[in-house]
Amino acid sequence: HHLNARSTAQRYTNAKLWVSPGLPAKLKNLAGNPFLSNDTGDGWPDEVETILLEGLPAMAEVILYHGRTKTLIVTDLFMNVHDDPSFKNRLLWIAEGVNNRFNVPRLIKLFTKDKKKLAASIDLFRNKPMDRSVLAHGRSVDENVQGELQRALAYLN
Repeated sequence: HHLNARSTAQRYTNAKLWVSPGLPAKLKNLAGNPFLSNDTGDGWPDEVETILLEGLPAMAEVILYHGRTKTLIVTDLFMNVHDDPSFKNRLLWIAEGVNNRFNVPRLIKLFTKDKKKLAASIDLFRNKPMDRSVLAHGRSVDENVQGELQRALAYLN
């Protein structure tokens, strides 16, 4: 998600590159860009809510919610990978529990340092009306989004 961020920002010079709080520590060339947070502030569109996931310090994941279209936009917290042509990748998705299934990858569960903080962050979007979840890894979910969220997040209970 971030590997081409700098070159994309250089190509689209009128665009502002917003980054997850943990990225500049990993990629020095992203330092100096504004951070996404629960209160992103000036310059960020009001219609897109940002939710920083606490309890996952290694990930610094930020979830986006677009209220008008009732769309949740996620990078790594949820995956739903179908039809990967690579046998090795399919084995990885099966091991992660996300092959042909909307789920929280096992690695995310392993990286969770504070389930209570993560659950509190998730509560900021869990009950919002949702018609769609757009995922960086795999197929979007367009039906029963709330039910899929509740099932995938049951491990936090």
